[in-house]
Amino acid sequence: MSFLIEKAHKDFDIVMMAKKENDEYYMDICCYHIQQAIEKLLKAFIELKGERYALTHDVSRLYENYIQLGGKPIAYLDLMGGTLTAWESGSRYKDSFFATMRELDSAIEIYHTLNQFVSKEADSFFDLIPDSFKEKYPDREICIREFKQAIQKDRHF
Repeated sequence: MSFLIEKAHKDFDIVMMAKKENDEYYMDICCYHIQQAIEKLLKAFIELKGERYALTHDVSRLYENYIQLGGKPIAYLDLMGGTLTAWESGSRYKDSFFATMRELDSAIEIYHTLNQFVSKEADSFFDLIPDSFKEKYPDREICIREFKQAIQKDRHF
């Protein structure tokens, strides 16, 4: 789960670097990576709730699952879900792909809001891990990953 969060953050870093350029190809890169960042955060939330996420790039479908699992509604994500999903392949393969800076800025705002909610959920999950397990794995990210694997394997710790 923390792997997905970290990958989402890296996708977002790419967005912020590429956004500085005033070029249509950089805009395509921004759209692809912001879609990926949002998708990965939604999947991380679903994992944090103990569920398996669907193997899909459909942001609307993942957002529905996020809401069903108690995620807080995010302004415009329900409206932009289809657009974000289309960005996943459209930004890479279609010569006719076009997105506005306003759409990208809205997606960036969605990312920030979702990231806050997912980070809070990850912190809550970390608080549930027994201290003995935290002592065994002092690095927070490794601890979460190992604890999740232990739960999945139903190991005793």
